[in-house]
Amino acid sequence: MASVLEQLADRVGVDEVMIQHAVPDHDDALTSHALLAEAVGLESRSE
Repeated sequence: MASVLEQLADRVGVDEVMIQHAVPDHDDALTSHALLAEAVGLESRSE
């Protein structure tokens, strides 16, 4: 996924990509953030 986001950023000429989503359940939102972080190669900061 990281390469897709990098390609998108390059295509539109930006240095960063912000992901915004609306997840009403807090635990689901945390899971979503963790999955996105894992997909782009980041480590969890939750511990």
